[in-house]
Amino acid sequence: MNIPGKSRQNTMNSMLLYRKKSIEQVVRGCIRCASTWNNRGQRFNQKPVRARNVEEERGEKVEPPVEFRHRQYLLALAKANVLPRLLEDGPRLKEMGIPESEFARLMRKPENHGMKGFESAKKLLYTADPEHPEQGELDRMIPLPQRRPVDRYISLTAKNPPQELKPSVEPKKDGERNLMPANSIENALKQHMIDLPTYNSGEHRVLCPKCQGGSSGEKSLSVTIDPEKKSAKWNCFRATCGFSGGCHADNKNVASKTGFLVPPSSRKRKEEPIVRPQVQLEPLTQEMLDFFSSRGIRKETLDRNRVSCIETYDPMLKKKSRVIGFPYHTHDTLVNVKYRSLDKRFWQVKGAEKMLYGLNDVVGESEIIIVEGEMDKLAMEEAGVTNVVSVPDGAPARVKEGELPTAEEDTKYSYLWNSRAWLDQAVRIIIATDNDAPGDALAEELARRLGRERCWRVRWPFTREDHEFIARTFGDERNFDVSETEMESVKPGQPDPAWYRKDANEVLMKDGPKMLQNFVESAEPLPIRGLLRFHEYYDDIMKYYYLELKDGQGVKTGWPTLDRYYRVVPGELTIVTGVPNSGKSEWIDALLCNLSEQQGWQFAMCSMEKRATDHARQLAEKYVGKPFFDLPYSKGTPRMSFEELDSAMDWVDDRFHLIRYEDDELPSVDWVLDIARAAVYRYGIRGLVIDPYNELDHQRPSSMSETEYVSKMLTKVKRFAQTAGVHVWFVAHPRQLHQWKGEAPNLYDISGSAHFINKADNGIVVHRNRDPDGESPDSVEILVRKVRNKAAGTIGNCSLSYDRRNGRYLDFEDPTPPRTSEAVPSVMNGQNFVETSRGYHVNDDGTVSSRPN
Repeated sequence: MNIPGKSRQNTMNSMLLYRKKSIEQVVRGCIRCASTWNNRGQRFNQKPVRARNVEEERGEKVEPPVEFRHRQYLLALAKANVLPRLLEDGPRLKEMGIPESEFARLMRKPENHGMKGFESAKKLLYTADPEHPEQGELDRMIPLPQRRPVDRYISLTAKNPPQELKPSVEPKKDGERNLMPANSIENALKQHMIDLPTYNSGEHRVLCPKCQGGSSGEKSLSVTIDPEKKSAKWNCFRATCGFSGGCHADNKNVASKTGFLVPPSSRKRKEEPIVRPQVQLEPLTQEMLDFFSSRGIRKETLDRNRVSCIETYDPMLKKKSRVIGFPYHTHDTLVNVKYRSLDKRFWQVKGAEKMLYGLNDVVGESEIIIVEGEMDKLAMEEAGVTNVVSVPDGAPARVKEGELPTAEEDTKYSYLWNSRAWLDQAVRIIIATDNDAPGDALAEELARRLGRERCWRVRWPFTREDHEFIARTFGDERNFDVSETEMESVKPGQPDPAWYRKDANEVLMKDGPKMLQNFVESAEPLPIRGLLRFHEYYDDIMKYYYLELKDGQGVKTGWPTLDRYYRVVPGELTIVTGVPNSGKSEWIDALLCNLSEQQGWQFAMCSMEKRATDHARQLAEKYVGKPFFDLPYSKGTPRMSFEELDSAMDWVDDRFHLIRYEDDELPSVDWVLDIARAAVYRYGIRGLVIDPYNELDHQRPSSMSETEYVSKMLTKVKRFAQTAGVHVWFVAHPRQLHQWKGEAPNLYDISGSAHFINKADNGIVVHRNRDPDGESPDSVEILVRKVRNKAAGTIGNCSLSYDRRNGRYLDFEDPTPPRTSEAVPSVMNGQNFVETSRGYHVNDDGTVSSRPN
């Protein structure tokens, strides 16, 4: 439905405040909006005494637009207080056979449940006209017809809504008990796609509706039903899934930050007394000892860490069983016990204090190693490393976004806060979590809380090369040779299954204690944004040393005389200045033509003092070597032909791209850099020209001086040059020179600020002889006044000869100049000669004589 732009804009703002309005208000607004405009974008006449069309004049019944009827239907749902329930009821929509619409398909995804699902549904429902109008217009809304009460579950895709549908639960016959009342736990769980064989109290293990148990199809979802609180909680134990939440039989649900519904009782952590484990530690059975032995763990290590056999209640088997117990001690106090069955099921003492495992081994240690599991802690001890602790709860699926929570709110990592007295003494913490995505997430979460500046990370191996590097570093002479078949089977960039190690225990089992110790000792400091080491640039430094990265020394300008003092380095800023009409822009154009001809570079040019046609003329003249017009500046040289111009324009169009501001205002430097950044991505430009500085918009706060502004602006330009690998030429005029006598200006004469020279990597002054009767009227001096990179040049002067006919700058010391710097013969009195800056010419026979009069 088309709604004119003004009404659509008026309705947009208040819908965004939907949290402050009731559902009925929101839907009434949508109905009013739909009823105000018909499908032709015209207002319905709302006066009841006037017929709206020919059909009404004939007394025929007129059906309102489909959109209008749909929004009346939504209002009826809102009045019945069922709209929120329906929008989050994906399973019920599926049961009613709703077609595969975008709405139904999205709502069946677990991540769209709860308030996120409600939000997604609103976006879909109000796509045609998403917002209601201004508040004052609500009073003029068309009266709505009376509707019969609607059932709790109604299809949103019905063609003629609203219609009363059958109840969602068929009534049972007399004497038969209804097994699924509307407020049952079963019904609440099915809203989240969770089906259980029975709904008795206790813990149930079923297939997770989100991850489907992964590739193995294991029943990884644990559902706990509490009949007293009439609630249920669930959690998927697969680290890569993370599906968790809860529901209440009375539908008193709130949304968690992950989008799932959780009962109100879980929104605020209750202060409950800490439970101290009361267990009987028994010696490990032979079966348990054999299990540890297969993992490389000796009995002596188990005894030192008090690993025991414990008979306890198994919540998954729902009976008592004998399992492995890892006791958590602080000094001589038992604070927690983590249980493990031989088939890899884990649980802990409910209500016990969360602490790190092995704290007694790090008392007074300045270096502490943190691993992801108790088995890894024991494996480290087998390698002779004892200052190790383990987290009690494993790794999260992903790093939690947002700011770090307070200690009271950080319940997931309470074991870190509870163990702070031991951790604060360490000056170096080595994180040796698993070699997978959850392990990386855990390492990041630990570093956020412990401080990245004192955290190192152990990198477990992915490939054979990782093993070879560690062995060679620590003088291990073992052989890591593999067959060609094995090498060919490994895809580039993928871990090698034969050499990939997930954690410390796997390294111990497959590579031995010595290699495990070597990997730990080779831990690397976690990167800190903005703090780098030179070894991170090792490859680039080696390429630079062997001249594979020649950009560091700069590329040639096309004029050997100038190359002694100045070369173009990508990522640098060159400030070019000179008195007006000295040829600054013309020289930069000639330099760019040489670089394009020799290096194949492309450029973006923001030349605000030139029209596009004049700029194209100057570039074409340099390429062809002939004047564009038959005017006095051509000195009798024939103008370029159409074919030569056509060829020149192809060449120019492929290499130069214009940045032009089409509005009346001046462009800002931020706008220019944004367009240049786009040119880097689209055309791969290597150079940017901003010509000149005073043609940019330089609005600045009144509290900021021009010097501060120029410094900030040039920092932005340099930052762009360095990150994009683009050389920037910035043209800046000198301030007005009083009592000027024709000498070349200084870089500190630039108008605005001394920062132009202080911030620049290179500073060049272009100066032309203004005396037409002087010794060399066509001579142009290129004065290099600053070079920060001594590998690319030095301070010095050189002279080039300017050919006014075609805008080329000539250097007669170059025997093989680029095409755009070749000398073009002149014609005078029927004699060909080449003009030079020293007043001589070269005849056709190659002899040199004085310049003809």
